[in-house]
Amino acid sequence: MDRDAERYQGKPSVADRTDAAIAIASAAPDTSAQHRLVAEHCASLFVSKLADYGPAWRMFRLISLVDQIYIKARRIRRLEELQGRGLVEDSAWEEYVGILNYAVIGIWQLREGELKPPESLEDVRFEAAWTDPRTAAERHLAVASEALGLLARKNHDYGEAWREMAIPSITDELLGRCLRIKSLLEGVGETERGGRETKRIEGQLHDAINYAAFALIRLAEGARQATAPDQAGPPSFPTL
Repeated sequence: MDRDAERYQGKPSVADRTDAAIAIASAAPDTSAQHRLVAEHCASLFVSKLADYGPAWRMFRLISLVDQIYIKARRIRRLEELQGRGLVEDSAWEEYVGILNYAVIGIWQLREGELKPPESLEDVRFEAAWTDPRTAAERHLAVASEALGLLARKNHDYGEAWREMAIPSITDELLGRCLRIKSLLEGVGETERGGRETKRIEGQLHDAINYAAFALIRLAEGARQATAPDQAGPPSFPTL
């Protein structure tokens, strides 16, 4: 395995998350650098799951992916209401990572179409491009880069207003994006999408990538600020 592939092959762990959060927080206030670090972190976890499960998501229809994003955003909102006292180990950090990755997958599926399920599980065959870690990581980062380009254009008009948003507001924006996509899908049907509808749905998914990235940046920066400046050793990022 070459170095590029190895870069995305590591198993996700609390240490990896903390290292990523430190790097993301340390890159402030360079939004582009922070966004790229978020994308690399999410791509690394995506490729780790790819190694475990393969590209099973290739059979997911777009509505299924939107439902996954909605479920994760709804759980984050519930955690916010419970002030983090959830019964499942995964934190809001993992959920935002999952949202970003599902949005990336949604754009892939929108462009390429899902695989049709064969008659038997033994007959399932995935394209080689989706089983290669390096190729999958490159495609992931390419879509994230598209979202960053969109963010740069919006920042030109609005400034970095998202930095003033409360994280619960970001969560609500993600829920809203899910409802917008569902409305677009219900209006034209999965098999009747044309160029205009596809672009509108793609735009909503790019927005979901950016909002999830905003939340991860804000979580990383908030955790760093919450760490005592005289604490020995690296920050522990307890709020992640």
